Amino acid sequence: MTKAGFKPNEVRNLMQTTRKRYRRSGLEAILAPQAFLEPRILVIIAARTISSAVVRNRVRRRLKALFQALGFKQQKQDLIILVKDSAVAKLSYDDLKSFMSQVFREIAKQNPHDN
Repeated sequence: MTKAGFKPNEVRNLMQTTRKRYRRSGLEAILAPQAFLEPRILVIIAARTISSAVVRNRVRRRLKALFQALGFKQQKQDLIILVKDSAVAKLSYDDLKSFMSQVFREIAKQNPHDN
């Protein structure tokens, strides 16, 4: 099975219409209804926010690893994470894990029957 990516028009539509947003520590998580068989994650980091590609990629890899490790695959949501502050580059793995855990707890509160 090939991995389904986000299409530019799909991302634009989700950003405009989705209201489930969680903000903390310069990060914003946007939850959207699952569009494919598997939940997907998209991490958006503007080059102006974090200028070093090495650091941007490290943050992106950590968030994607947490998506897998914390079991987001069992949710029926797609996840878009926006990095809005350069301070995110200084966050540790545990800080990012705390953010992702908070997002998962919020999802569980909204959908108690899915757990």
